[in-house]
Amino acid sequence: MRYFLFFLIPIFVFAKVYSVDEYKRSFYNLSLKQQRILYEIYQGAAKYNMSWTCAAIAWQESYAGEIRIKPDDGKHGSCGVMHNLLDSVFSRHPEWVKTKNNYNRICTQLMLNNSFSLMEAIDEINYWKKRRKKWIDIWASYNGGWKYKSKKAQDYAKNIRNRIKAMFLIIGHEWDQGFMEFRDGRRIKKWNKMLYFPSKKNNYR
Repeated sequence: MRYFLFFLIPIFVFAKVYSVDEYKRSFYNLSLKQQRILYEIYQGAAKYNMSWTCAAIAWQESYAGEIRIKPDDGKHGSCGVMHNLLDSVFSRHPEWVKTKNNYNRICTQLMLNNSFSLMEAIDEINYWKKRRKKWIDIWASYNGGWKYKSKKAQDYAKNIRNRIKAMFLIIGHEWDQGFMEFRDGRRIKKWNKMLYFPSKKNNYR
């Protein structure tokens, strides 16, 4: 039941486009738990060539796992570290009966399971990749759907782009070398084994 307390937490509204430098400062204020979540998302999306995109979305949508539900998104809200829109999730699973109990059950699973939330986000991104030519429009569509040209959606996309740039400038090479946690310019912890990462030419995706 503790996860439903998130209904009481104010949702961040990104009313403007923040600079790369502002996001760099914001990244240094993330807790180690939040950094671990972003690294988990980065790692999980690697084989789909979406590491930076998904990490940036997780950071923007749920503040790296801190706010996992937004009840006023769409008709039934959005849930999970990636803030998956429940209407979209159910549209990809026609075998699921659309009942209040099922919406609550899937929302809870999305909040508890980062991998589930990530895979649903990747499916959503792939849907828009087939319909958009530019990444800036794909990011905008994740937020605005078919209204991706709206100022709100385009500002969202620009914030995703700037978050990606900020993360890459701070920890891009560190994460490539297996360093997960990075605080105040210092390496904190290194993984015991190397993990698969996308090639450098795809760093901004």
